[in-house]
Amino acid sequence: FADLRLRLANLYREAGDLEAAAYELEEALKVKPLYVPAQIALGVVRFSLGDAAGATRCWQRALEIDPQSRTAQMYLRMTRNPPVTVAPPAVGQS
Repeated sequence: FADLRLRLANLYREAGDLEAAAYELEEALKVKPLYVPAQIALGVVRFSLGDAAGATRCWQRALEIDPQSRTAQMYLRMTRNPPVTVAPPAVGQS
């Protein structure tokens, strides 16, 4: 059941319906609270919705459940050290 909700949430996320994706993931976690893939996916959705703090909580929870989760570790590193973007030179400059 929880895995089907995760799949449905991924489809909603890909379609751009982040609120529906978050709902499906929250429902999956009600049934299976230790389901790390849903916890990580909910973090991604929350981050996409602009809720960095909520995303961080999800990924930290995933690590509490599975301290070896490389995916959760990666997302947490990304939030702590966001990638540096370099603006391209202005037109006519090199």
